[in-house]
Amino acid sequence: MPGVRVIAFLPIVAATEAPPGDYSRIPVFQIVGVHGALLGQESVQRDLLAFLAGTPIQRTRREYALIQRLGAAWQAPPLALAANPVWAGDRQPDPAFTGRACLPAR
Repeated sequence: MPGVRVIAFLPIVAATEAPPGDYSRIPVFQIVGVHGALLGQESVQRDLLAFLAGTPIQRTRREYALIQRLGAAWQAPPLALAANPVWAGDRQPDPAFTGRACLPAR
């Protein structure tokens, strides 16, 4: 929606949950931690307040992409959208094989 600012606070454990790739088109704040424990961290609270005040926030961690690749060994292989005609729509290329799942609408 135009005019709405969004940010994602991602715990490092989330790197093992998604296949390797750049999935977001929004600012990302990657931090060591687990789901549910981030909001209590002072650094998260400080950066959330800064973001709400209009400060651009983007913090990635070097090890995040490596953990994504290591975690990929335990993930199910991607399922092509073409496997179910209802899923296919007009989405090209298939995000299951490109690692780019959250692309802007055309």
